[in-house]
Amino acid sequence: FDACFSSPLTRARQTSEILWEGRAGPLEFMDGLKEANLKRLQGMTNALAAEEYPELYSAWRNAPAEFRMDGSCPVVELWPRVQAAWDAILSTEHASVLVVSHKSVLRAMVLVALGLPPEAFRSIDIHNSGVTEFRINAAGEPMLLNLNLNSHLANPGIYY
Repeated sequence: FDACFSSPLTRARQTSEILWEGRAGPLEFMDGLKEANLKRLQGMTNALAAEEYPELYSAWRNAPAEFRMDGSCPVVELWPRVQAAWDAILSTEHASVLVVSHKSVLRAMVLVALGLPPEAFRSIDIHNSGVTEFRINAAGEPMLLNLNLNSHLANPGIYY
């Protein structure tokens, strides 16, 4: 990779710093790659969120594009932010880049690249530590090559 773009939030920042250690290209932290803000549900396991906030959790799981909390619609708000991140990344001169972010943001990046709306949010899944690969065609459009590659996680006797 020629460059790395990462969310500045702790987990992504630490991961990108480990992955990028010793490389010559730039490591850039982008606010546009921050995780969606789920407010009260943020950081909770699915089980705990379902137990403590059953109605909110159900809305988040079943209709994420319509999900609203405290006056915001986190999934819909991701789309312009992710489009801006794509635009910033694609405007660089780097031939090959690494993006380190969070599940919801990476899912939105794939969907935005494919021209799909927020209503398609649950149409794909992104695995933690999975690798998704795009090629940028001559017209500057992202073309999906691979989604959720995870063979690098293979460990005999351990199942994910």
